[in-house]
Amino acid sequence: MRSIILTSRGNNPLVIDRLLQDAMLWVQVEEIANKQRRDLTELHALFVAGQCKPDARKVPLHDPQDMEELESFGAALSEFYKYLAEGVKNLRDTSQELIGLEFNLTSIREAQKSTSTSVSMKRLSWITFIFLPLTFVSSLFGMNVNVLESNPPWWIYLPFAFSTLGLTMVVWLTFKRYPSIEDKAERVFRKLTQ
Repeated sequence: MRSIILTSRGNNPLVIDRLLQDAMLWVQVEEIANKQRRDLTELHALFVAGQCKPDARKVPLHDPQDMEELESFGAALSEFYKYLAEGVKNLRDTSQELIGLEFNLTSIREAQKSTSTSVSMKRLSWITFIFLPLTFVSSLFGMNVNVLESNPPWWIYLPFAFSTLGLTMVVWLTFKRYPSIEDKAERVFRKLTQ
């Protein structure tokens, strides 16, 4: 299973489902083993006490060989369930370790996706940062207003566009260099909108 986890690299959602099913299976195996251990221990205790009633009568155990076999059975039973409990614990621990490994790989994969998304958003922000002021100025020059009735030359657009772009960059650099100014501006805008 470890090789499947490492091969999937946190990309396969079916792997975690399988691991969780295995973890539940080990819990069920442990519960069943504990119930069987209790039942067999009770049965052993009844035999030792001579209270087991086959055919509705007490069968006393007077033979020393029977007592030795019962004690041997009790010791073997105890030893077997210690071995079984240790095996189930090892399986449960391995299962938990594999679940942790899968979650770690999934977290790494999600962090990589998040970083990729962050880079894409940064690119988009820069594109917007450059084109939004230019679009604003071009929309102003595209309006039918009295100021533009005399048909000024087209190059007039360029100083307005670059000055708007420069102003935007200065404001951005100021906010980046002095975050407290941005915080103050945000508080003022919040008060104005309330």
